[in-house]
Amino acid sequence: MDLLGSFGLGLVVAVYGFAFVSKVISPPAWVRLRGDVLQILPIGSTAAALVVSCLLLAEAGTLLGLIIPALRVVGVALSFALAAGVFVIILRGQVVSCNCFGKTRTALSVRHLVRNLLLGVFAVMSLFAPSGFS
Repeated sequence: MDLLGSFGLGLVVAVYGFAFVSKVISPPAWVRLRGDVLQILPIGSTAAALVVSCLLLAEAGTLLGLIIPALRVVGVALSFALAAGVFVIILRGQVVSCNCFGKTRTALSVRHLVRNLLLGVFAVMSLFAPSGFS
């Protein structure tokens, strides 16, 4: 299981790392994401910026939680929390861009939910990875 755990850890860290960095280095991605938050939540612009920041912190927390062996359970929980957010948006029938990796404008769909749930499964596999990357 060590090999599968290491694979799961590497995959999830790569995906969440790329997603986080691509959003952080792209100011237009922040603006689009804030616009999408405003579209689905009846809040002001400042609150929407806070929600976007919390979303990015959740992605970063997932990443760090999986990298730091003592926090892997937190990383797994955050990974599933992000999938739950996608589920709620789909369940409400809201049309919101995924902003995946800071670039795509594809509407969130079941495909995104399945991808995030699979990342959650790989995150669970990371619990069986050796401590550290050595």
